[in-house]
Amino acid sequence: MNMIDPIIETRLKELDPSYRTFVNSDFAAQVAKSLGEAAGLDASQILVLENATNLYLLLFLDFDDLVAFITEECHLTTEQSEKLAGAILASLPESFNEAHSLAVNQLTQNAVDNTQTANYPVQQVRTMAGDMEAVQANTETTFTSTQEALLKESAPKDPSHTPRWGSEGN
Repeated sequence: MNMIDPIIETRLKELDPSYRTFVNSDFAAQVAKSLGEAAGLDASQILVLENATNLYLLLFLDFDDLVAFITEECHLTTEQSEKLAGAILASLPESFNEAHSLAVNQLTQNAVDNTQTANYPVQQVRTMAGDMEAVQANTETTFTSTQEALLKESAPKDPSHTPRWGSEGN
């Protein structure tokens, strides 16, 4: 099974039924064939143009991405691709712009809703502010000392037990 199929199926399910019907129509194929033949494209380029139109209708591509897709996949200049992409948009029915905007808003809202309902555990992060609060609340024992005090503490109490390096075994 192709990995793209489940992605497209999921996107189609997220769309309004009337918009979904339009996307599932043969609009993209008819427009691609008409524009592709007028532009002198071969059969494989017309198929790419149809796929690009479908990706635009499914909201995977915006206008700039549509132009880049056509440029790269059809091996055309950017200027040629801009003309084709503009012609695709011009061929869309008048009611499409409103339906397209509603679909974009719906997908955006779905993404926001999914983000807000995601339940991910948040790990506690130790911060300097938290450390300062602990210090100010005296919940941690803080030790302070000087180098001299530490050396005095570690000095042997009985000088006769002071190790003499190099004198052992003599």
